[in-house]
Amino acid sequence: MRVLEMGSIANTDQGKNNRERLGSKDMPKLFLWSGLLVFPLLVVLSSLVFPAVMGRQSDWFGVNQISGITLSDLSLVFLVSLILLLSCFLLLRSKLWRIAGLLLIFSVMFFFKSNTPNQDGQDLLWKIPTDVDRVGAHVVHDEMLELYVHSVFWNLANKLYDLSVASSYQILSVLSGTVFMLLLSRYTRETINSGKLLFMLLVSSGGFIQLFFGDVENYSITAVLVIWYLLVGTRVVKRGTSSWMAALILGLAMCFHLEAGFLLPSLAYLAQVGSLDKKQQMLRVAKTLLIPLAMVLLCVMIFDWLGMLPLENLWLYSHATAHGGDLASVIPPMTVPYYLEMFNLLILLFPAILMLPFVLVFKKLSKVNIFLLIATGFLMLLPLAWKAALGVLNDWNLYAMLAIPGSILVWSLAVRDIDSDRSKYILTTVLVFSLLNTFSWVLKNHAG
Repeated sequence: MRVLEMGSIANTDQGKNNRERLGSKDMPKLFLWSGLLVFPLLVVLSSLVFPAVMGRQSDWFGVNQISGITLSDLSLVFLVSLILLLSCFLLLRSKLWRIAGLLLIFSVMFFFKSNTPNQDGQDLLWKIPTDVDRVGAHVVHDEMLELYVHSVFWNLANKLYDLSVASSYQILSVLSGTVFMLLLSRYTRETINSGKLLFMLLVSSGGFIQLFFGDVENYSITAVLVIWYLLVGTRVVKRGTSSWMAALILGLAMCFHLEAGFLLPSLAYLAQVGSLDKKQQMLRVAKTLLIPLAMVLLCVMIFDWLGMLPLENLWLYSHATAHGGDLASVIPPMTVPYYLEMFNLLILLFPAILMLPFVLVFKKLSKVNIFLLIATGFLMLLPLAWKAALGVLNDWNLYAMLAIPGSILVWSLAVRDIDSDRSKYILTTVLVFSLLNTFSWVLKNHAG
């Protein structure tokens, strides 16, 4: 009897201890996984409710699109997802296997390349040949090197193989995607301790990956430079090394597309890492920020000197100067339907945005996470405060860059404590929804 009483007391104490542990330690994790469980519901609601509020159905995302998918299309979605899984698996292996993974990635991106350019992409089909004949390249201040590289590549490919502008863009887009996946695998191997394959799949299943499926626009190469910058920036934070290399990469990215300038605050954060003295911090930040700004200025001056891009065009025709100070041309309409449509688009490009509040509240942030959060936060200004001139859905690639640091931030935090089968099952469910939406969209754009 005494033994039974002691056993009962022990069980009571154990239950109490378990409840205490649940309350003090596991509650944040419980809330996080509860959020992940409702992820599919949030996806469905975002697709059904938001377009309904706008008075029409979205052709770009969600169950409205999936509901009309045929069995053959669904089979293709499954095939592309399987190839992505195999490619990511190979990229996380040894060097020879990585080559096989890159070949797979290149093949699937090229085979299912987009045949649905937006209005800007269609305009490039005549602008590039016209300006190549006139001054040697088509260049604007917002996308200097991106347009210059595409112009030079098309000019060479056209002379050698009679290649169209669209085809030359598609080739560089797919090549950019191959390099992007290589850099993502490098980031995964260096920074993710557990759930490497799942992390890589979650990041690359976001709709922003459409940039690398033959998109005829000027964001693909810049996106590669952005993930390279994030990789080098993460090394700076973890190792306490100099930030000059990160500054050079960001400067190059800004020369390709000025949109990368929204990452300057994250570079300022890198510059002050490891510095204790306040005055020294300010000096290092100023010197570091000077590098990318000087690179952009030098690029502007070179193109002006070459006669390809007159300096006076900067004020009148650049988005960065609001087309001569016309703020109405860049400020979005402050209406509920506009931002609901924008949120609908962001969930396609960046499904992890639904989990962002959960991980920020219930996860402890490291310095690397703070670096990624700053990058994500300032890029978030684009959808919040920069007008989609072509319409939200047609300007999707303008906002795709946000998804790169955002996805890495959210999914790295989600897989950090992936210590149970339940966690893996939940994240796998999220992955399935993300793959289904993204590759349904990819196939739709491929069909034209």
